Amino acid sequence: MKRFHRKVRARIPNGQIFREPITHTRLGAKEFDSQWRHLHRTCGDPASRARLSWLREQFVRHRRGVSDAAQAEVDLASLFLRAGFSVSFLPESWVRTADLECYLGHDRLFVEVTVIVPTERRTRGFPKVQPIGGEDGNGLEDDAEKLLVKRIIARITEKARQLHYYCAPVILAITVPGQEKVVGSKSPKWVVDLKRLSGVLALTFPQVTQLSGVLLTFWDIQPRESKSNVRLNTINLVERASVGVLLPRVRLFASNPTARYPLPDAARLAVNDVL
Repeated sequence: MKRFHRKVRARIPNGQIFREPITHTRLGAKEFDSQWRHLHRTCGDPASRARLSWLREQFVRHRRGVSDAAQAEVDLASLFLRAGFSVSFLPESWVRTADLECYLGHDRLFVEVTVIVPTERRTRGFPKVQPIGGEDGNGLEDDAEKLLVKRIIARITEKARQLHYYCAPVILAITVPGQEKVVGSKSPKWVVDLKRLSGVLALTFPQVTQLSGVLLTFWDIQPRESKSNVRLNTINLVERASVGVLLPRVRLFASNPTARYPLPDAARLAVNDVL
């Protein structure tokens, strides 16, 4: 006789209730499993196998933030593998280290993977601003957008300090998972002006010469229409329609022209092409 168990939603300290992360829908779990198995076959060294086993354990825990971080690391490793790099996972240590070591021919680079989890509570206490577009309802308040940009720049600055001792190119990969996971949240999707964000990144790069580039992955944002026609040759932006959980909504790769260890041209082109 089959037994039916009632699903219990996990509670977090602030009392909010979260659904299972978007990565744990059937399609998302299937995609993760496919990427994980391919990496497990390709990355045969003991450190990579141990790291992959740990990531799978974290993914199936169904905890917000924890599962998102595991999914992001597997997703980015698969991305660099598709770009033609050989990829290995670096073991954890008592010092801050990158997550991936990648080779393209004789060129070596490191990838640090981090996740910024959007939460409604982080927007509390920020002053409301005039909706962009006027009072006719076509505009959206941009305080959430400003907060997101501040968090991205703060994370870039933090990671640059932590990885200052690397004597090779380092790419910081930041993933922003979907916001709609919060049950009962009335917050709209984050609407982001990607061209403005690109400009902010370009102005930040001279202060973080330890980083050779930044790869942003947004799973569920709404790109804001921009009136600017300026395009930076160091920015590669790829937008997709809302395609569910299999592909991110936006990927943005920005190379740092002031980096202490610039990306080799072949590596930069390989990352741009795979996006």
